[in-house]
Formats: sequence, structure tokens, C-alpha cells
Amino acid sequence: MAQRPNPFQAVMSSLKRLVTTPLDLHPTLTIKTGDEVTSVAIGQWDGQDIIMTGFDHTVQVWDKTGNIVGLPIPDQPGYELYDVALGHLDNQDLIMSAGETGLQLWNPAGDPVGPPMADADLPAVTGRFDGQEAIIAFSLAEDCDIAMWDAGGGFVRPLLSEPAVITALAIGRLGDQDVIVFGGLDGNIQMADTSGRRIGRPLTDHTDTISSLVITQLAGQDVIISGGHDDKVRIWDADGKPIHELTAECGLVLAIAVGTLNGRQIIAAGGYDGVLIWDADGELLGTLTTAESRAIAIGRFAGRDVIVTGHETEVRIWTADPPAA
Repeated sequence: MAQRPNPFQAVMSSLKRLVTTPLDLHPTLTIKTGDEVTSVAIGQWDGQDIIMTGFDHTVQVWDKTGNIVGLPIPDQPGYELYDVALGHLDNQDLIMSAGETGLQLWNPAGDPVGPPMADADLPAVTGRFDGQEAIIAFSLAEDCDIAMWDAGGGFVRPLLSEPAVITALAIGRLGDQDVIVFGGLDGNIQMADTSGRRIGRPLTDHTDTISSLVITQLAGQDVIISGGHDDKVRIWDADGKPIHELTAECGLVLAIAVGTLNGRQIIAAGGYDGVLIWDADGELLGTLTTAESRAIAIGRFAGRDVIVTGHETEVRIWTADPPAA
């Protein structure tokens, strides 16, 4: 027998939509980069707020007025680099570059941090894992696809092998344990513990490549947030049970960020046709009209809560604060 709809729930849902206040966002700074932006991060270096932008072959650092800080990273003749990512270890913002010598860490001033990690490649993530600051990265070693390195780039141990091509990684805490969450070209998402042992069954609701994964808390609940090329953002609980399915009308989901904007927790997803923003309950709050957005960050910058988007050859910083007079 079909379940009858609950009229009380329908009324409450309608009321919630009425009281959900949309975000009124506007760009406060646009930075012309001259190259296609693939990653962005908000950080600090030498006591000042910075924006780090990654391109296919380099990273550039910008200050709060949009001026370049230092030289492009890496600024080394003959160093061939093919991808970059941004991370944070030991209270320091870092750049990760994948090149012919492996994965190299840099500080925002362009100084190498430790030796190259010969068997490591992107995707890679940084953070607290199994009791220490660590780098979890795709491994080029035989019989190992994800491995662990310490904060200095020293190899710690292999973690797991995976037959599918891995396209997204996240590490974090779900319940009382540290976990790895990874997804691939097949659209499946899996969880593993600190020893690399699989947890539960694969999450198979996505139907195309997984592009982005985040482990975080929404409204005090541990969750996994995933974005895929099936135009969906999905939110899962700590056990892998689906909570919300959000349709990204921006096209293929290329990036996800979670943060707080003026006291409100938000989820932002970038795609081919701009950026969509939801609250922690999955209610759509607004859209940002941009070109293809492959990179998003949410954080505190120049004394304000901001969203940073990277698309084509520019970076925009958005705020919900009133425009300056």
C-alpha cells in the first residue's frame, strides 16, 4: 500500500521555504590571472591574508587588494609541473605540485618544504590523520593506489589498492574514527579506516565521475558531501546513508566548498554555468553568475566572510556585506 503524504510535514516544509532568507551576494574584487584557474584557497602568509590560485602548471599568491605577492611557484627553470593543489599542515598553508620528480610541497613564499615525494601524485589531501599531521595521496607504487606520508614528505605506509581510477579524495573524522573517503570515474564512493580497510559498501547513487568530496559537519552532524559529473551534489551521513540529493543546475559539478557566511553554514558547488549555494538543510539560497567555475573556497578574508570562485582566467571574491559607499 502506498504511504499517504503527511500534511503536517508538507505545511512545515512550505513554511521553511518561506522563512529561508536568500543570500544577496556581490563581487567585491576581481583578479585577472591570465591563465585558467584550477584551484583556489584562502590563507595567511607573513601576517597577511592571501588568496592562492592554482593553474595547470603554477601557483600565484595575491594580497587583499589583488596585487601579486612574490613570484609564481615553482619559479625554477627546467622544473616541469603538470598539476597543483592547495593544503594546510602544521598550521601552515601549503602548495602541492605534481611534476616529473613526484609530489613537492612548497610554502607560499616559493620555498620547497621537504624533499620530493617520488611515488606520490594528485589527487592529494592534507590534515590530521591517525594521530599525526599527514598527506594522503594517490600512489604510483605497484599494488598501492592510496598511501600516507608525514608532514615532512616522508613515506609512512601504503593504505589501499583500488581498481577504479581515483578522481577525488577526502580525509576527516566520522563518529569516533579517522577515515578516508575516495571516489572515481565509475561514480562510486568508498570509505576506509586508517589501516586501509574498507568500511561498509560503496555509495553508488552517483552515475558519473566523482569530482569533489568533503568530510564535514552540518548542523552538528558528521556528513560526507560529494559532487559528480551527473549534475548532483549528495549529502550522506557517517554510515553512508543518503540525507539530501541536490540538483546542480550549474551543470557538471566541478568543485564543492563548505563554510560559514555571516553566521550561516553554506554549501557551494561550482560547475560549467556558475555556482549554486545551499544551506545546511539543502535549501537553495542563491546562485552566482560566472563562467565555468572549477574552484571554490569559503572563509575569512580581509575582515569579512567571503566566497572565492575561480573561473577561466579570473578570480572573484564575493561577500554578502553591503557594498562600500
